[in-house]
Amino acid sequence: MKAASLFIALLAAAVLLGWLALSGLGGGVSAADPAALFESLSGTMDLSGTTASDAGLIRRLYGVDPADYEFVALICPSDNMGVTELFLAKTSDPAAAERARDGALSRLESQKTSFDGYGERQFSILTTHSVVKNERGFVLFAVTENDRELIRVFEAGIRGA
Repeated sequence: MKAASLFIALLAAAVLLGWLALSGLGGGVSAADPAALFESLSGTMDLSGTTASDAGLIRRLYGVDPADYEFVALICPSDNMGVTELFLAKTSDPAAAERARDGALSRLESQKTSFDGYGERQFSILTTHSVVKNERGFVLFAVTENDRELIRVFEAGIRGA
């Protein structure tokens, strides 16, 4: 009886691991080209009123050092009333990924605080159209009204589809 239970448990674990591997959820760090993924993601967004940012601004806004990552890129608003933003980082270090995700969440909260009470449209966009993901070595933060398409492109990109 114990042998049958052990066999069933091992079989269930093997099926689960196989499903995770095939679905891309357990696949480790994605082999996707981060620059190509960033370009694909930016293609889903209206980037008027934005500008590419340098390492200093990434450090200031996200609290991460780009030198600690395989790839980091940021497009952010060019004026104080804009909210459209795209941040992508790639790393094989889970701790660095968590730091980038935490920086993205902090950036989102900072932006929401900035617009709460006077920038009604901006606050609404930040609240309903922001994306923060930490998957397969990629950390994504985006604010775009086309968030569903951006998520689709991100998920397909990190899975190689």
